[in-house]
Amino acid sequence: VFRQAMRDILPPETCWEKNKADPAVEASRKRMSTLLQQELVPLISGVTKEWLDSGGNFCHLDPGQVRESIETDPNHPLFNVYRLLPALGIEKLANPLLAEKIRDEIHSSTPS
Repeated sequence: VFRQAMRDILPPETCWEKNKADPAVEASRKRMSTLLQQELVPLISGVTKEWLDSGGNFCHLDPGQVRESIETDPNHPLFNVYRLLPALGIEKLANPLLAEKIRDEIHSSTPS
């Protein structure tokens, strides 16, 4: 019914499209996934490992579990660092030194 109602308003390729996935949204998701996998995950993993190696402390996270998360095989389908990223976001709020280290690393790796 909706397609019939919209047939004179929408272009035919939009009105009669069977696939509900928007190609622009899918392309954006792929770019974000690639960016996350190639840029953000290694950067955050590196900063966190360096933080732990230098004796840095966490306010809320268990250092052993954090280390285990960043050392998980990145090809594993449930790559633990994806769960670690939100936790580190919360940790940064309580830990200004870690927040500064992550911010500095992001700024130094961003092309000018």
